[in-house]
Amino acid sequence: MIVLIKGSVKYDITLDPSVWIFDDRKLSLEDYLKNDPSKSGLDSESRNSKSPTERSSRKSTLSVSETGSYVMELKFFIERAEPFEEAQSAQLKAADGTSLALLSMTELRNSVLLFSIDGKQIKDKGPVYLFTEPKGIPVKGFASIVIN
Repeated sequence: MIVLIKGSVKYDITLDPSVWIFDDRKLSLEDYLKNDPSKSGLDSESRNSKSPTERSSRKSTLSVSETGSYVMELKFFIERAEPFEEAQSAQLKAADGTSLALLSMTELRNSVLLFSIDGKQIKDKGPVYLFTEPKGIPVKGFASIVIN
């Protein structure tokens, strides 16, 4: 399952969360909920790298990845989509086009996507859940992020 970023952006983006388990920019859910991404084992420079898997060749963390719960910061993908200057909000829409949530661009950039629970992909109302703040109520069941 995929999630689209589209609308008032220079580039439409297709997100495939099934491959993020190998992405070094991921954060453990535990560290995110503690609001301490620095404990994820990566500094901000590493998480902002253009090659999201270039550090994977170092010590293998596969056993942790197979059992951990992880989030991905949405800002990486919003920046790549290059929203137009006039973009002020984003709608999270279900596959049938129903609007599930409306977020400001600041809220969207500061959001994370939960993509793995106990080492498994999210199937129920997935493939991702969006959190705008730690311990907040996630938005589930959306298939696209439409920048307005």
